[in-house]
Amino acid sequence: MTEPRKRLIDAAAAAVHIKDAYKMAVAPATIRSWARRGRISNYGAGRAGAHFDLDEIDAYVRKRLGRGDVAPGSD
Repeated sequence: MTEPRKRLIDAAAAAVHIKDAYKMAVAPATIRSWARRGRISNYGAGRAGAHFDLDEIDAYVRKRLGRGDVAPGSD
């Protein structure tokens, strides 16, 4: 069985997605920081730029919301 294809987006697009989906303001630098800290995976660094799996970002944000680490709409 093959692994589902990842939906990769850059940090700026991920920030827009989080704002639209969760009503949270997150800077692209924050998303890159999550990757540096091992919270989410980083794909394709280098000349092509870093890209992140949209499903992994959603899971991480939902986990943080569930723990009460962040509040939706607190921008």
